[in-house]
Amino acid sequence: MITSITSVGSAYWGLVFARGNVDVAREEIALADKTYSDNKKQVDVGTLAPLEIVQAEAQVATAQQALIVARTTVLQDQLTLLSLIAKDPNSPVLRTVEIIPTDNADVAPPEVEKLPLEDLIKEAITKRPDVLQAGLQIKGDDINVRATKNALLPVLTLSAEYVTEGLAGNSITSTGCVPVPPATTCQIISGLPTALNQLFTGAYPEYNAAINLTIPIRNRAAHANSAIALLSKRSDEATYSQIVNNAAINVHNAQITLEQARITLAAASETRDLDQQTLDAEQKKYQVGASTLFNIVSDQNTLAAAESAEVRARVNLVEGKVNFDRAMARTLEVYNISIANAKSGQPSKDMLIPGTSITGQLFVDPVKQTRS
Repeated sequence: MITSITSVGSAYWGLVFARGNVDVAREEIALADKTYSDNKKQVDVGTLAPLEIVQAEAQVATAQQALIVARTTVLQDQLTLLSLIAKDPNSPVLRTVEIIPTDNADVAPPEVEKLPLEDLIKEAITKRPDVLQAGLQIKGDDINVRATKNALLPVLTLSAEYVTEGLAGNSITSTGCVPVPPATTCQIISGLPTALNQLFTGAYPEYNAAINLTIPIRNRAAHANSAIALLSKRSDEATYSQIVNNAAINVHNAQITLEQARITLAAASETRDLDQQTLDAEQKKYQVGASTLFNIVSDQNTLAAAESAEVRARVNLVEGKVNFDRAMARTLEVYNISIANAKSGQPSKDMLIPGTSITGQLFVDPVKQTRS
């Protein structure tokens, strides 16, 4: 579940970046259109050479091409996310559905990575399913080692038995009876009722006791099983140590990535601000004839790249938080996901996913469907 949720989170934020890149491309087109419009006015009044407008047109075409590429990326990332969250991504109903993220990366996630590394590793080891599973495997090996070792020891078995019986036979008559002295009359034995009475009253008990001692001598099969169990335990212990080490490395890498992502975002935001200031200053110089259109176009391209880099840095920071939660095995608790009712298959409450009906079917607005 952690792996699946992390994959969905990465695909989700990838779509957020792609849509943010579309906004950057639109802003670039707006800047290019404004430059083209201003230059065209100057060409019309004769204050600017007609050759200058060609470069402005080329800049508009380049910006439009970047927008097409950005929109294509959005469609591809949307399809990737749809394949992860939809039961049937090839359904005709879903082919025209647009996925609109409700979250954005404008707000940086909390600084969860600021805890000491040792504390983070200890928490991860107590939560990560792979570490817990490897620990359970070693516990099973301990039981197997003890069981196979016991097979090499002598076995002393003590058994005791207590049995009651009913000895009544078929009914007999008094005429054929020979009394046993000192009795002068015969006792009439009546069959099943008397036998059951003797059985439950213990009239004829039997006792049995036995002691059995088994000493294994050169039991090669038991020695082999014991050796195999011990080697298996040692192998699983080595695997457990490797898994713990990998968990520690994953936590450390996730911590470093998250810290560097914050630093990168701060640098990207500052770079974008400086590039914006540079473009504004260059435009003012261009208006008074102290700059060229080439400088304006170059600064616009630089600003567009800086804005795209800032969007990428913001998304990288959020994705770093997603991967950090996975390394720490916090994914389920971060998203408030409980698997307590997974075995029974009965959720604690009914879940209603936005855009679906009570029965879980995808809701299609009849008005929007008619318009489309």
